[in-house]
Order: sequence, then C-alpha cells, then structure tokens
Amino acid sequence: MENNYILNNGVKMPSIIMGTTSFTSFRQMNEAICSAIDAGCRAFDTSRFYRTGGEETEKCLGIIIKNYLKSNSYLTREDFFITTKLAIPQLIRGSIEKDVIESINKLDTEYIDSLLIHWPFPDYFVPAYQKMEELYKKGLVKTLGMSNCQIRHFEQLFDAGLEINPQVHQLELHPLNTASETVEYCKKKNINIQAYSPLGKMLDPIKNNETLKEIANKHEKSLAQILLRWHYQLGFAPIFRSKSVDRIKNNLELFDFRLSEDEIELISNLNQNYKICTESSRCPGY
Repeated sequence: MENNYILNNGVKMPSIIMGTTSFTSFRQMNEAICSAIDAGCRAFDTSRFYRTGGEETEKCLGIIIKNYLKSNSYLTREDFFITTKLAIPQLIRGSIEKDVIESINKLDTEYIDSLLIHWPFPDYFVPAYQKMEELYKKGLVKTLGMSNCQIRHFEQLFDAGLEINPQVHQLELHPLNTASETVEYCKKKNINIQAYSPLGKMLDPIKNNETLKEIANKHEKSLAQILLRWHYQLGFAPIFRSKSVDRIKNNLELFDFRLSEDEIELISNLNQNYKICTESSRCPGY
C-alpha cells in the first residue's frame, strides 16, 4: 500500500494512520497492530500517556513493531511512521529533550517520525516547540507538529520566529466537523493534516445518514471506507481505530475506488461544527 504524502521538509507520511488508544491488553493490541501491518498499514499514532492494559502504549508499540520486524525481513524500521505527542505535564516541566529521549527508548527506536504538542497549553507550547526544533536539528525527530490548535495558536508560533515550520497538524476532523478555516490556514502554510475521530465515532447523524448510505451502496463499500476515502481525497491522513481484524482490513481498502467531486461536496456539506473532543475540558485556558 504505497500511498504517501510528501511533507514540507521532504519526509514521506503515509496517507492513513492507525491509532493505538483503547486497547485493553497487550495481546489485543498486538493482534490488531500486526493485522494492520499485514494489510499494508505503516503508520501508527501514540502518546506518552496512552495506556494499554496498565502498560505504557509507547512501550507496547515498540515491542510489537520490533518483534514484527524480527520475523518479517522484508520490512525495516524506515518503512514505519510513528507519531507521538508531548502532553501538558511535559510542557509544564519543560524538560522536553529528556521526555522525548524517554519516548524514543520506550518505543525502542532511534528516532521519532513525528513529534506533536498534544494541546497548546497557554504560555508553554511556544517554548516547548522551540525546544522541539533543537531535537529536530539533532535528528531525534523527523517532523514537528501541533495538535488541537486554532489559527491563533499557529499565529503565536509564527510570531515567535520559528526556525522550522510545522509539518503536521493533528485535529478532530470528520463530516460533522470539517474545520474548514483551520484546514485552509494549514494548506496556506503547507502543513499537512492528520485527522483523528475520522468517522465521527459513527454518531447517528453519520451512521443513519441516507446520503452516505446511498454513496456507500453505489460504490459497494462500507460507510467507514467512504468516510476514510473522503479524507484521503481531501488530502488528510485519517487516524482510524479498531480492535477488529476484519474492520482493520476493511478500513485500509481505500485505493480501488474514487468518490466524485459531487460526492465529496455532499459529504462535506454535512458539517455542523460539532466537536466530540471539547477543548475546555482537556486544555485549561485554551
């Protein structure tokens, strides 16, 4: 499955990413991740504070990928794209290099493909990003980015005089929340989008939408495949999650059909500016 975006520094980012939250055990996560790799997935999203059955998800992901590589010599570490994130407590502590090296060690790798600031915590995210730039220069991270930002947060970054333009912005994006202003801003700044909750958690306005059902029936695809394809054709990298081996394979089968421009517009017009993940409850002072 060779479908990549070229980021503003020349690094390739796969066009679909698997999230690693919500697994209840290492065994469950191992089965899901290995099934995804078998089906062609090469990108995985995690964070220091994600947990898997009581274990740190970063560590679990590192073990799974390393074990997979041992038994599948046709792949190397360079074939994978791993995203992890700095959380608010890490921004406040300010020991960014120490925390990133800890993540690298837990992932059992030599570098992180994409390092993001999870939430733009006021007064701390700009200094944290400046320290991330130093890690980029050292080769510890290949791309830098933000998550859950509004345009004003990017403006604060750029006003601070960045040396390295963000390559990635990860945000909640689905047909009920198209975040059009932020997306257009990122396009102008040549920042690629990673979209979490790309299926809108299959809420009723999506799951029971007749237009979406008609489009899915026309293409003989699942509703999830239609939504993920919508993301892909708009240039986003959706971050899907699943514990089901069959659904994982289904989610990755996006490249044998194409939505029409009219269908893209119909899906985009479902926007309600509805957010599942509210900033105020996760980022004080947002």
